Amino acid sequence: RFAQVVDAGESDSLAGEFRDILDIEAENRDLQEQGKRVMKYENILLGLTNAALRTESFLSAASFEQQVRILTDAALIGKVDYLRGLKENVIIGRPVPITTIFQNKLKTGDDVEIRLDIATEGGPEFNDIITEEVA
Repeated sequence: RFAQVVDAGESDSLAGEFRDILDIEAENRDLQEQGKRVMKYENILLGLTNAALRTESFLSAASFEQQVRILTDAALIGKVDYLRGLKENVIIGRPVPITTIFQNKLKTGDDVEIRLDIATEGGPEFNDIITEEVA
């Protein structure tokens, strides 16, 4: 999912910079439409720690390791987390983004019941989220 920029072309990137491949490809399309030289890059495989820390979401990155550094850096530069993923929403206790299946059911008017059953005994392994259609 990440790549290292080999030749920045006429972009604002720097050679040697690590960027998300989707971002590079989107910027290359824009450069191509403007008739400018596109970036050249090489795919790279990051280790688990590097991959977890190079996410757009600082909350997601902070949940992995180096919490103090990540949260301090985010605060200093005024970074905003748009809470697009499951992990970020769980961290702050918000409802998680629902799947397209549920979105489609909600749009068509089908009744869907989502219920969280929490066992009073037996520990967390007995707590389940139960999803079912209401007849």
